[in-house]
Amino acid sequence: TTAAIRIYIYLKNLERLGIFCDDIASFKRGIGITSAYYDSYKQLKAKIIKPAVKEIRMHTDYKDFFIEDDGRPGVKATRIRFGFEKTIDNDIFEGIPANRAAVCRKFPEELQVVMRLAMDYGFDPLYIADKLEEIPAERILANFRYVMVEVIGKDKKRGLDKGADVYGKYFLTAVREGWAEKNGKEDEMLLRQENHVQNRKLQEQMKIAQERDDVVHEAVRNDDAAKRYLEKLFADKFELERFIDENSVTLSKMAGKNPFDKGKALTGKKTYREYKLMLRLISSKILINEIEIPTQENLFSC
Repeated sequence: TTAAIRIYIYLKNLERLGIFCDDIASFKRGIGITSAYYDSYKQLKAKIIKPAVKEIRMHTDYKDFFIEDDGRPGVKATRIRFGFEKTIDNDIFEGIPANRAAVCRKFPEELQVVMRLAMDYGFDPLYIADKLEEIPAERILANFRYVMVEVIGKDKKRGLDKGADVYGKYFLTAVREGWAEKNGKEDEMLLRQENHVQNRKLQEQMKIAQERDDVVHEAVRNDDAAKRYLEKLFADKFELERFIDENSVTLSKMAGKNPFDKGKALTGKKTYREYKLMLRLISSKILINEIEIPTQENLFSC
């Protein structure tokens, strides 16, 4: 849903900045919540946050993604805390030694992905040589997943850690001995891998949505900022007249055949065409950074 995508994008951007907490008011602004219906955090949590958390866990690799708040009995929530489980980057072999990446790249993409994940647990592609070249891809996928989920995953839940040197050798042993098949887990592991691939595709779609969302947000933000700037100009006739005079040539060109009427502009009436022309001009100047996006406190600081 749109809400889940907005939350995902907003919190991922905070995470990139090393921020894992946010006040609720900023969070609402960041995800574009403006309806008075969500002034109640209870409503926001029930209708927006909880469903979004469920969706993000379902459709991405962040299965342990969470959003918590600081509310408790008798104390109103004012802040949220969130977290994502580590996932792989788009370039799955970024930062990996070239000789190891080269070995993995000999295999189909789905195998490259699972091998890259296995490297986080101690698997070294240089172990492979030609040992996996004649083995069906599904057998490799199922057993690599089996080691990560059923062996290493369960060890860590028990508080055990045998170390990368031990775990790294399990992957080839599991393929050779068919651990997933012997334990009746082959189909489950293959399904997990299929879901992982689908999740990676969804993440790419989310990035595209983020770019589109950023454009929309910037346009709305610029428009709102331009209105605030112009309202402040109307409150100071000297500043307004100075602005019109400094931009008279541009405003005249924008006006086209019907000349820009300075007199009408100075009235400040929003129904006049001159108001809209000035608004467009200010918004354009904000877009190209000729005017900084003004704050409520200081609109003429630029």
